[in-house]
Amino acid sequence: MAARRILVAEDQAAIRDLLRIALEEQGYVVDEANNGVEALVRLREHRPNLVILDLLMPVVDGFTFVQAALHEPNGKDVPILVLSAVPSLFDVTATLPVRMVMSKPFDIDVLLGHVHRLTAPSGPGGAGSAGD
Repeated sequence: MAARRILVAEDQAAIRDLLRIALEEQGYVVDEANNGVEALVRLREHRPNLVILDLLMPVVDGFTFVQAALHEPNGKDVPILVLSAVPSLFDVTATLPVRMVMSKPFDIDVLLGHVHRLTAPSGPGGAGSAGD
């Protein structure tokens, strides 16, 4: 089975690096983006099995990224895990097609558990499979 691919869209380099290292240690292929524009470029290059998304990023924020991703062939039906340091934004995420919302700071082991669950294959050719 091919390695699962995760797109990490996070403007804080330290958090992005932590996520990349932890995910790669678990066998995931990680694509990184510093903002929503870079995230859309990465999304167009490879269909991820999951997007880990910060909402407040420069250039294009996470909200705008989600709306744009819904119109991309590689963005349809991809689960999104939102990370945010602003709890007041959690209510707003109810209007977005996200599967999970976690607050920053986060426990990396808890996050990895959610990643494993969200990327688990749902059967042959199921939602968890990447088609790049």
